[in-house]
Amino acid sequence: MVTIEKVGSGVDALTQKEAEGVHCQFADGSFRGFLSWKSLRMLLTMRQQQDTKQEK
Repeated sequence: MVTIEKVGSGVDALTQKEAEGVHCQFADGSFRGFLSWKSLRMLLTMRQQQDTKQEK
């Protein structure tokens, strides 16, 4: 689960570039910070794929 703390602009944690996105936190504590919308989608997709592999 991801908690969105604030929407706005900032420096993306993955690309280190200024972007529009969200300040968020993953429930498991693995990440807390700013992600662009693109990076957030990418991380959520990766986590979903990992969860799917672990279920098999």
